[in-house]
Parts: sequence; C-alpha cells; structure tokens
Amino acid sequence: MKMQLIAAVLLCAAGMGARADAEAPKSAAPVAAAVADGTAATNAVKAARPTRKLTREEAKARHDKMMMRRYGGVVRKAGSAHGKFVFVNAQSRVGDADFKRVMEVIDEKIFLTCEYAKATVAKPWNPSGEIKSLKADMAIVVVDSDDVPALLTAPESRWAVVNIRPLAEGCDGEALSHRARVEMLRAFALIGGAAFMQMDPVVMMGNVLSAKDLDMIREEGFGVDVAYAISKRLPELGVTPWKETTYKRACEEGWAPAPTNDFQKAIWDKVHAIPDQPLKIKYQKPDQSPNTGK
Repeated sequence: MKMQLIAAVLLCAAGMGARADAEAPKSAAPVAAAVADGTAATNAVKAARPTRKLTREEAKARHDKMMMRRYGGVVRKAGSAHGKFVFVNAQSRVGDADFKRVMEVIDEKIFLTCEYAKATVAKPWNPSGEIKSLKADMAIVVVDSDDVPALLTAPESRWAVVNIRPLAEGCDGEALSHRARVEMLRAFALIGGAAFMQMDPVVMMGNVLSAKDLDMIREEGFGVDVAYAISKRLPELGVTPWKETTYKRACEEGWAPAPTNDFQKAIWDKVHAIPDQPLKIKYQKPDQSPNTGK
C-alpha cells in the first residue's frame, strides 16, 4: 500500500511538470512580445529626441535660470575686487572678439574682470612699459613678432607675452583663433599661480610642445583645481577677484543688495523675517549650580 502511494505521488508530480513545460512557451510569448515592443518604443523616443549639443551661451542661460529659481541667482560684493589686469593687443591677425571670449572665460571661472587695450609703446613685446603706461598690476601682451617665442612668461614681473606668428604656422581663420585663445588662457594661468599644475585636463596640459598640440585642447577653460589655485594666488600679485556667491548666501552674510525680482524678494523676506518662535534662553543666577539650582 505504501509503495502504491509513493508511485501515485511521483506520477502526479511528473504530470504537473509536463503540463508546466507545455504551457511555458504560451505564457512567455506575450511577455517577450511586450518587452520587444517596449524596447522599440524606447528606441523610437531616443531617435525622436533632439541630440543637438547646447551652445556655450545656451548652457549658461539654462544654468543662470536654474540658479535664479533656486538661490536668487549670483551676486558680487561691491568693492571686493581690486587691482587691474589688462590684455594688450599689439597685432592684427587675431580679432577683438577672441580677446573678449578669453576675458569672459576668466570672468566666469575666476570672477576677475579684465580690461582690454591697444598697445601704447614702441616695443610691445617688452610688457614692463605697457604695465607702467596703462597703470596696470598685471598684463598679457599679444604680439606678432620674430623676436620672441610663442609664449613667454615672467610671473615675478606680473606679465606674459603671447606671440601669434609661431602659432599661425600651418593654420589660419578659426583654427588660429582657437590656438590664440588657448595660449592666452595658458599664459594667464602660468603667471596667475597655476604653473605647478601641469596635468590639468583643460588648458594646462603638460604635453604642449608645439603649436599643433594646442589643437588637441578643445575646451577653452580652466579645471576646478586650476581656477581655485589662481583665485588664491592673484591677491598676492596685486589683483583680487570679485567675491561672488548666491543671493541667498549674500542675504545670510548681510551684504546682499536690494532684491530686483520675485525670486530674490522671496529669499530676502525669508532670511530677514522675525522667527515665529524665538529662541528662549533661561536666565541662571551666578550663584546657582547648573545641576541643582542651589
């Protein structure tokens, strides 16, 4: 009797297994089809989604909008910047727009507003005269000459020279403009306090041995470490960048200007509002013990 019962159980289990095997393809088929349809729909959405990369101006506008909505934007403390840094143009191959682009990068990354001027001395490749003539604290002079190399720096004298003529070998137009902008940013970093950071992934790459190597640096800017090093070093050279922070932090520190929009007004009112439940400190007489009150 016991053996018959065991045999019956085994036969039942075998039958259930066979039934499951028979039904598995039927139940799995709709699932596989649904997965395939979902994958196809996802790929279709990705294909329809625009892949155009934002321009520098568009990315900055989007970032500024986000900062305004969350923190009231960014502000600079009046009177916090000191000194004068000048870019002096003593050539004609690279236009004013390229100088403006470089100064915008420095203003964005270092919070330093640079000035632009035309050469005023007979030998612009000697920047000491330019610094004295323009009453500047630091200067980068861009020349077109056979007398100097592509990049000449003198951090102890607060100047650098960028020579366009060697950079123009084998290129012109936008390619030359790109080389010039990168070299000006490198010059700024070298005299500004980041000369020891040779492996920065952007302009301070350590493998720039010729003008062609500048073509490999596609991003015109500074890495975080380089920007921080320059910001800390410049005041020792007589040029102090702006103090820049969010409007919310400026309100908390007590120097924010009056609000100019609804986002800033909401932050201003919140920071300066009187607390609903002020902190209460219990007065304790000097002769009382803090534990027993006696």
